[in-house]
This record gives sequence, C-alpha cells and structure tokens, in this order.
Amino acid sequence: MALLRKRRFLNNAIKLAVVFRHPGLLWQFFRYVVYLTRHGGLTAGMMISLVSGRAKGFNLVMHNFMSEEQLARTDDAVVQDRLAACSFRGAVKQDGEWIAVPMCEMNANLRPQIYAREIRQQQIRVNLT
Repeated sequence: MALLRKRRFLNNAIKLAVVFRHPGLLWQFFRYVVYLTRHGGLTAGMMISLVSGRAKGFNLVMHNFMSEEQLARTDDAVVQDRLAACSFRGAVKQDGEWIAVPMCEMNANLRPQIYAREIRQQQIRVNLT
C-alpha cells in the first residue's frame, strides 16, 4: 500500500512539475475539456467521477502532427527527435515485415501509398468522374 501511495505521489509530482514548467497546458486542457463536454465526449457523470475522485483513470491526449513540409526537412534535428520520440504509431507492412511508423509520417506520406496498394490488390474500381 505504501508503494502505491509513493507511486501516486511521484506521478502527481511529475504532472505538477510539467504544469509549472508549461502553464499554457492548463489553458489547452481547459479548452479541450470544454470542447469534449459540448460535443458529448465527456458526460456529466464522468465529470462528477473525476471531481469526486472516484475515477480510476483519466487520460487526455493531444497530438501535434507535423506537416509534409516539416517532414521533408530530413536534416532538421528537431524533426528527427520528434519522430524518434513519437508514441502514436501505426503498423505498416513493408517488404513483408510489420513496422511501427509515426502517424505524422503515415498521414503525410504512407497513407496514399497504402490505399493505392489496397485498391490494386482488391481490384477495386474507382470512378473519379
């Protein structure tokens, strides 16, 4: 039990440190919660559980996808660091092997190739007129 309390304390301390270092995140978090509430993604029951402490876990994820122009800068260390650190990846089969590809790269470069390959393999007729 003491280990669980220590882990919770450390997790909360890390979150507080991030908020103190980047206070603008609170504003983004607030705007996102309002958006979710207005569009039905966050119900009143969920809010009550969060405020009362009954919720066992709650995770909001915001992604800042890179554009094709950013991805094209292959010599940019920031771009390479962001791709290496990316945890939002999709599985893609390349040369018979499944690999995890950052979604920025998938959305900008690979998705059209994947769709074209699937259309060819399935012999799907596409009428573009």
